[in-house]
Amino acid sequence: MAALLVLSAPASALTVTSATQVDGVVRVSGSQAAKAGALIRWEGAGVTYASSGGFFVFSSTNIPADCIGSVSDGGSTVLVPIEGCVQHAFPATGQTTCWDSSGNVIPCAGTGQDGDIRAGAALSYTDNGDGTITDNNTGLMWEKQSDDGTIHDKDNPYTWANAFAVHIAGLNAAGFAGHTDWRLPNYKELVSILNFQNSDPAVSPAFNNNCSAGCTVLTCSCTPSQSWSSTTVEVNPLRAWVVTLDAGDVGVNDKSTGLVPARGVRGGL
Repeated sequence: MAALLVLSAPASALTVTSATQVDGVVRVSGSQAAKAGALIRWEGAGVTYASSGGFFVFSSTNIPADCIGSVSDGGSTVLVPIEGCVQHAFPATGQTTCWDSSGNVIPCAGTGQDGDIRAGAALSYTDNGDGTITDNNTGLMWEKQSDDGTIHDKDNPYTWANAFAVHIAGLNAAGFAGHTDWRLPNYKELVSILNFQNSDPAVSPAFNNNCSAGCTVLTCSCTPSQSWSSTTVEVNPLRAWVVTLDAGDVGVNDKSTGLVPARGVRGGL
């Protein structure tokens, strides 16, 4: 963990020994509070009291956007870089090429096109080694998909209702990757994994590598041609939004259509 910065400290300085974020909660422990029973504040709000030995431990869902929190005992304040904290950002599209109206590739400089401006944070993902991928911008954790005939297989087709009742329920019943809060992504979450510099599929390599017959979520990452979102089409509630991942576009399907795969997601912004 990065070094702590003590803003003001008496001879026996307040010390934070750890500050770690897991699943949206930061857990902080420390010692050497100014006095026994001192009120310990996190980000200015009281969270606990020091023990007779000056020790303290607390958990909080208040996680600063810059991933650096402050701990105070009324005598000194320590700035704490939070281990495992993600600074969320709106992701870029991934596009870095520019074209003219005839479809010819042109230099991007000065065009104002997406490939020139590249607004948003560069796409960034971490393979967690347990069958999941974390989007380092949004904080979303995605189920990887395979080609092995298991619940993770990219070719498993579902009706919209069964995407919830079979796929998502199955992930949660199994405690996949140690979690039981898997859900079907909404339209915007699903679109966020598109990489518009790529096609067939239009995703980053984290979602498309080593995909071959029999591979598992621990050995490959596969992407189906399309995937269900949890978002209903308001003007026609018999339909739901789908994202076509091979071309990078969106559309709608009848909820009764049993031909669309599903991918689980959890956490996030």
